[in-house]
Order: sequence, then C-alpha cells, then structure tokens
Amino acid sequence: MCVIGYRYLIQNNTEMKTNKFITALLSLLLLAATAISLSSCHKDDDPKESDNNNVNNNDTPDNPSGKNTDSLVRYYNDLEYFQSYFVQTDSVGNFMYRSMGVPLYESDTAHLYIGVDNIDEALQYFEYAIAPDIVKQTSVSNNYTYTLTDTSGNSLGTVSFVPGSGSSVAEITTDLPDLKYFNKVTFMQNSAWPYNSGEKVWHKGDVRTFSISSDVTIKHLNISDIMHKWVLVREPGNGVSPMWVSTTNDEYESSYGVRWSQYCPTRATAKEIYNLLSDNWPAYKTVLPHIREKLWVDFYLPVYLLLEVMYYNYYIDMENADIGYETYISGIFNEDGGYQNHRYLLKIDWDIDWLVKEPQGIYTITAASDGLSGKSAANLFDNNPNTKWETKDRLYSKISGEDSWFVEFMTTEPINPTAYYMTTCDDTKQYPQCNPKKWNIYAKKNFEDTWILIDKRDNTDYPSDRMTDENFWTGWWGVNVGKATYQYFRLEMYDNWSNNNRYNFQISEFGFQYDENTENNDNELYYSVIDASDGYPGNLAPCLFDGNLDTKWCVYKGNKSGTPLYDDDCWYVEFKASKPITPAGFYMTTASDHTVFPDRAPRKWNLYGLKNGWWTLIASYDNTDTPREQMTYADKWTGNWGINVAPGEYQYFRLEMYENWGGDCFQISEFGFNF
Repeated sequence: MCVIGYRYLIQNNTEMKTNKFITALLSLLLLAATAISLSSCHKDDDPKESDNNNVNNNDTPDNPSGKNTDSLVRYYNDLEYFQSYFVQTDSVGNFMYRSMGVPLYESDTAHLYIGVDNIDEALQYFEYAIAPDIVKQTSVSNNYTYTLTDTSGNSLGTVSFVPGSGSSVAEITTDLPDLKYFNKVTFMQNSAWPYNSGEKVWHKGDVRTFSISSDVTIKHLNISDIMHKWVLVREPGNGVSPMWVSTTNDEYESSYGVRWSQYCPTRATAKEIYNLLSDNWPAYKTVLPHIREKLWVDFYLPVYLLLEVMYYNYYIDMENADIGYETYISGIFNEDGGYQNHRYLLKIDWDIDWLVKEPQGIYTITAASDGLSGKSAANLFDNNPNTKWETKDRLYSKISGEDSWFVEFMTTEPINPTAYYMTTCDDTKQYPQCNPKKWNIYAKKNFEDTWILIDKRDNTDYPSDRMTDENFWTGWWGVNVGKATYQYFRLEMYDNWSNNNRYNFQISEFGFQYDENTENNDNELYYSVIDASDGYPGNLAPCLFDGNLDTKWCVYKGNKSGTPLYDDDCWYVEFKASKPITPAGFYMTTASDHTVFPDRAPRKWNLYGLKNGWWTLIASYDNTDTPREQMTYADKWTGNWGINVAPGEYQYFRLEMYENWGGDCFQISEFGFNF
C-alpha cells in the first residue's frame, strides 16, 4: 500500500527537528515503504495539486485502470465529505442541523429540496459537495456519477446527478447505505417553490453582533472559540440556509489533537466559501478586519503511519485563489511531541441565532484563555465568588508582546471606567501562588479600533498593591482615562506569585466602577489616548487628560522607542480630540513631585497633527539653550507654548518627547490646548 508523506518529508526536511532517534527511524521506514509501493501511487498524489477551484478537473488522483481500489490511499472519506455539505452531525453521528436543503413534506424528511434558477446553479451546488479526489464518471447531457471511497480506497457507494424536467431542475440520488438524515436531493425552480415568502430578512454583507453568556457548551464550543461579530456571505433562500462567517480576534495556537470540525467550515464547504468571499473580497475585508490571506478551516486525519499520524491542515488561500493545505506528522516538529502554529481561524455557521443569549450584567465574554473544566472566564461576571476563572497555559499576545492569560469582553454600552476590582477565590488561603502579580488592561471604543493601554500593574516590588491571601477578598485599582468611553476591554495577566508560573492562575470576580452619567456632548472638548509609551503602573498617558494634577504620565528613561517622524528616540503619546480643533497653543503641567525630581521635566519635543493622512509638524521646542522656556521649579506649575510651525485645524495629535533634563524618568501631569 502506498504511504502518503514521502513527498512532504522531502519538501519540508529543513523544518523538521530530527534530533530524536524515533524521527530518523520513522523517516527511513517511510522512505522504504514508499519505494516499495511507488508503482501503485498516482503521479499527482499531492492534494494541493488536485484541490483547486475546479473540482472536476482531470488532475485528481484517479484509480489506475484495472487495479484494485484498495491500492490507493485517499485523502478524504468521501461519504463524510458529501454528508457534511448537507447535514451536520456531532462526533457520534447525532443530527445537529441542515446546512443545505430542507424537507418539504413531513411524510418524507429524508428528501431535501433546494431552490435554483437553472441547472448550472444546481450543478455548482452539487460539485461543492464532491471531494476533489473522487473518481468521476461522466455521461452526456449533464449526467454525473461519482464513486465514493474511504481513505483506503474502498468503495462506499455512488452518487448521481441527473437533470430533471419541468419545475424539477435536477436530482441527486445515492445508493449510500451509511448516509445519515437524507437520501435524495431535488433542485426546484425558485419560481415554483411552494411557500416562497419573497422578502428576505437578511441580505449579503449584513453584520450581526451577539451577546454571549456563560452557556458555551452548545456545539462543543470553548469560551475562547466564541465570536460575536458575523457577516452574511450567502443569503437565505428556498432551501438554502444563510451562511455566516466570522474570524477570530487574535491568533490562536493550534496543536496536536485540536479539531474545529463542529463549528469551522468543513472541506465540503471550503470551496463555496472561497467563491462567496472572493466575489466581494474588498467589502468583506472591511467588515472582517482580522481576515488574513490564509483563512484556516480544519484539520484532517487521513492515515496512520506506523506509530505516527499524518495530518492535513486546510486553509482558503485568498491571495492565490486556491484551497491550500499544510501537512505534518505528529511528533516530528516539536520536542514535546506536538506541532504548534499561531493562526487566525475562519468560522462558519448556517444558523447563528443560537448565539443570542442574555448577557450577565453589563459584561459579555468575546474571547478568553481556556479555563479548566467548569472554571471558564465567564465566571468572572456571574456575581458569585464561589465560582472562578482558572487557567493553565499562557498564549502569546501580539498586543503586549508577552505570553499571557487573557480575557476579552464587551459592555452593553460604552462606559467611562474610573476603577476596577478583582476578587480572590474560595481556596486562596491554600493556593496564594495563583493570585495575579503583573497585568495590563486594554480598551477600545469600537470593534475595529486599536487596543489602548489604560492600566498597567506590576506588583513585584509593590506588595501593598497585591491581592491578599484571604479567600473572597476584593481589591480595587484606579483607572485614569479622562472623559473617554470604551466598550471593548482586554485583561492580560502575565505572572502570578508562583515560581515560573508553576501554579495555575485564578481569580473569581472582575468588574469596573464607571460613571453612569457620562454622556459625550458633541460640543464638549476632551481627548482620548490612541497609543503611548508605557508608563509606570498607575502613571499612564491617559493621566494627561484626567484633569487631576495629582496624577501624571511617568515613563522610565529606557522606555524610548524609535520614531518615523524625527531622527531620534522618544517618549510619545498619540491622542484624538473629540472634535476638530484649531489650537493657538498648548500647555503642560509639572508633576506633583516636580520639586523633588526637576530633572524629569521635558526639555526637547515636537508636536504633530494629522492632516490628509500625514503627520504634520505643528510645533517644535528645544529648551536646552533657552532656560526661560523650560518648566519652572514648582510642583503643579503650568507652562504655555504656541503653535509655531503649522497652525490649522486638526483632530489627531502626536506629542514626541526627545529629552528631559537628565532624570531617570520623564514625567508631566497634564496636557491640553489653548485657543
């Protein structure tokens, strides 16, 4: 028997870790097995070469004429492939829902009907359901018969497409004994559909956002897999279910044994999804901002290779107009026996109304690190300290650049947070090592906005700010965001109090204190931070706009970063005014401890405004040789400077600080504009 994998091993040997004896032995055995049975392999036995947009091409791995069907290892179980396009079942074969076709008559629920306008449309739906490596037998006048086989090439039965007459455009008939929940499909003229309602509720391109509570056991979903923003790519019709698509907010780590088969596109629908997305790709990229060139859809397990397993990992390649794949053998790539890769996941559902749940309070989970059994992040918002979020493995965050336990959530309406709390668990006395030690909180107002750091804590050297070792103890921390409001939040936990995070991380409750009376008046001027150099815990850039002279933006001297606008490293803050303004000048205020640390004050800086998509220098100051313009030796003192380069109307601004007066930090307490 031909063992698939030789070609892949040769192409990808530079990626493999071959330091294990078992790996070397496996490779030799694979080469030997392939060499012995090479004569029974089709020359094009690479699924990528046969898995293009035309599923009926002649380059698929056919069974050689006159040879037994079991001489070829196939890439698909064709029956499962065909089944999954019409009816979704769970892992043990129980009915879940229909993804294509409906029964019109109660007396025969196994006969499905689909409305189409012509035979070409019917044939296209049929071809979506046929695996790319199926042996095709074609007769005249659009008659098609396919022999379905399993991954060993054993026959499972046949599927036929036969044109109809009158209102029946075509039919799909089968002799498959193991087909579940349907046995025949009839394509009817849309105009002859017996209960055509006419107006559709949802239209292609519509976006739906859902509130999701802690009930996440439906369809085997974990809390980290739930998406709240879905886009309609296939309109509902006569026997055609609506097809909704979503993508994960962040990259997730896939590893050995992970499968998304219940709520990700099956390979039977991957080609249709590609066609639907590619028809209007620019629009979908706008409404699904996290979509990448490769949209990962599923794992596939085709064959066992001695002691190892060959996997195919499929994706829709939007750049190259293809259905692609990556393949690997378990245990070869990683020292710990697993293959890991970070990727954005594409998800699909034919009926997403099941996602609509009542949120618990004002908070709705959108993504989170997987919790242990019964200890998901949803417990943070159930107002019950006897439940908790307990999680083990940290994931890499592109936002902070660190490994973290994380939870993302949204509020019912935008809020103006002023403080937040966390509560210890019911076993904290026994396991104080599980308490958080270092964390960041990010926020954004709209789903597509950039995450903004609104609080940063590292209690390593601040034991007074750490959570106590008492059960059910609640601690409070302040947040300074001025008058800005946010609806989306992300909590990232980096360290707990155990050695090298040997213990799990856990807390029982989390929530915000916020100003319920905050309403943004269109005529009111306030500022919102977009991005900034990270300050010390409690001393972040939003403190510049909170109207409190006792708070400050304080940044360590080594936390400078390069700037594309000026040939020097800088501390920086980007911010947005609530409306376009034409400032005549600006002011800065010294910190409350300026007399103790006068060398932390600014000495050289530039101020930029965004105009027509470009940053424009609007003010520049270097007080090295002009001491009269430096900040005076007084706490909470306010100095004023003019817009001395390019006056005009702006709404977005960037302040870059290049030098202070030699201190270990840079700091100011307030910033604002004069008119």
